[in-house]
Amino acid sequence: MARHLPKHLSAVEKLKSVVRWAITIHLTGTMPSLPSTRSSIQQTLLAHEPYLTQLESLTELLGQWIHDAQVAGDLSAALPGEVILYTIYARSCDPVVDFLKNGGAFSDADIVDLLVHTCFEGMTKPPPCEL
Repeated sequence: MARHLPKHLSAVEKLKSVVRWAITIHLTGTMPSLPSTRSSIQQTLLAHEPYLTQLESLTELLGQWIHDAQVAGDLSAALPGEVILYTIYARSCDPVVDFLKNGGAFSDADIVDLLVHTCFEGMTKPPPCEL
């Protein structure tokens, strides 16, 4: 998915698109939860060469976008890139998605918008739309 984003998008817009996609897939119930750092599944995946190759490729691509967004001033240069990268990866298995979905107060589109907003703009700025 990430490699097929339009080239004209800024680095931060590409990162937001990846997070938007991950949350949307999570809402459909088809996004597998990432294995815990204490999981036997993690050990199996780390021994699976095709998985590692894809993960390394995606990590490299996201890392470049993070760097570019920091240089452009769209993401804080004071944050280590690794923190931003793992925050983006964590959105794919964020339990907040499930809590909001099960609570029933927000549509799936609202959940996606709100979580992308809090991921990139934080909790100090108002969301882009009135809920």
